[in-house]
Amino acid sequence: MTTKHKYITSLAMVAALALSVSSCKTEDVPYTPAEPVASDNMGVYFPNTNESLVMRAEGDEPVINVTLARTNTKDAATVPIEVVSKTDNISCPTQVEFAAGAAETTITLSYSDLETTPRCELLIDSSYGNPYKIKDGSMRFGLSVYKLKTISESIDIQVESTNAPNYFAGVKGMAIYQLGNDNRFIWRNFLGAGFDLQFRIDGNFDPTDVHNCYGALTPLNHYADDEFGWYLMNEEQAASDENATYATWTPEGSGTSITDYIYFFYPYEGFNYFYIDFTKYDYETSAGTAYYSYGTINSAIIDDGDYVNFYYYLYY
Repeated sequence: MTTKHKYITSLAMVAALALSVSSCKTEDVPYTPAEPVASDNMGVYFPNTNESLVMRAEGDEPVINVTLARTNTKDAATVPIEVVSKTDNISCPTQVEFAAGAAETTITLSYSDLETTPRCELLIDSSYGNPYKIKDGSMRFGLSVYKLKTISESIDIQVESTNAPNYFAGVKGMAIYQLGNDNRFIWRNFLGAGFDLQFRIDGNFDPTDVHNCYGALTPLNHYADDEFGWYLMNEEQAASDENATYATWTPEGSGTSITDYIYFFYPYEGFNYFYIDFTKYDYETSAGTAYYSYGTINSAIIDDGDYVNFYYYLYY
């Protein structure tokens, strides 16, 4: 890796910028101070503990509880909520009640169906919120309620590399679901790591026919970008250990641990290093015709040096 080289380059750029700034003539710039916050401002906000992306199935109770908090808890209060935008199939309250002394309260949103993803965006007016003191939330909150659609609940991993062990032999419990009709998917227990990878397809995405979707698998969570690809991340592990940068784990069913990191190259020159194809292919089994789709992961680096090529089958 070239982290040290990048660091030295960054220092050089900062030094050059400092010299260029110091050589410029200083001019007076008109300054208009921000409006001060009233002394009795309640500091109302939406805590980060609220989930902005919720997954539901048909038959689940069609309500979502959202928490609001405040920093000034002295009096009981009614606080207006602006509904910035919403879909027709979700209902949002336009105010919230705080009891005297209460630091938190909840509102209930309800949706009528999941065929079109229910979405809304809510906002607390600045006269009730304090934008200068929010540390664990925001005065703005967006919600999307997704219907999970099953793509495959049976995935097999096959390692092709001859210079590396089969890290994922015996890994079970993996599945892929689509979130509503969006180009957003979840890979449960990704590669046996114990957490779920969200991803999109960069290539051909057909919202009307998932089996006409194929292309580069691009992560949406649990990743850190690099110039040539991305690292798989375990946010909980990194949060508990400041020295833990990359996801490390021992896949179930395998005696080989991912002890350093796993790194996936980005596509280049039209070749997808991390490719997925939801097109159905049929094959014969003792029970008759079955179907599968497939994907490939080429030249991922595992354990700081092992170049591992592997592919996966998604059974239907």
